[in-house]
Amino acid sequence: MLEELREKYDVEAATTCNNLPLEFERIYLDALNRNRISKTYELKSDVVHFLPRVKELSLHQEFLMLPINDILTTNYDYYIEKAIENVSTK
Repeated sequence: MLEELREKYDVEAATTCNNLPLEFERIYLDALNRNRISKTYELKSDVVHFLPRVKELSLHQEFLMLPINDILTTNYDYYIEKAIENVSTK
C-alpha cells in the first residue's frame, strides 16, 4: 500500500524504517510540500481503496499464541479483536 502511494504521489522511499502512521504522514507531507496533493482527504480516500486487501492477520494471530493475558498497545486498530474472532470461530 505504502509503495503504491509513494509511486502515485512521486515520493521517494524512506531511508529509515518507519511504522505505518509515521510513513503515511511522511508521504503526505512530502506530497503536500511538492504540490502533488492539496488536502489530506485525497490521500485518505486512496487508502480506503486498500482496505479490502488488508486481511492478513497472521502477526496478530501469533500475538494471541503468546503465553500472556493482556496486550497493551499504543496504536489500537481493532485487528487484534478481528484476530480473536478468527481464532474463536475455527
